[in-house]
Amino acid sequence: MPQRWRLLLAGLLALVALATGAALALFPVPHRLEWPLGLVLLLALIFAGWNLYRWFTMPQPALRLASTQKERGPTPVWRQLPWFFV
Repeated sequence: MPQRWRLLLAGLLALVALATGAALALFPVPHRLEWPLGLVLLLALIFAGWNLYRWFTMPQPALRLASTQKERGPTPVWRQLPWFFV
């Protein structure tokens, strides 16, 4: 999985957006902080979406086919001799 950092960053940005949205919804936010928190929420969602878009549209490397195994000939006697003495 190449570029795992993209998926990790998208997850972290989604958590930032979730925390910011929860702060705006659950707690009384002073008027002077509404605009910066809303901007953080908007940017976190945009960047998370962009990272996920880049993750899913990333070209996948072509799979290499496994090499074919060569036909093995019979084992020579001189390789089998040590097993007779074990």
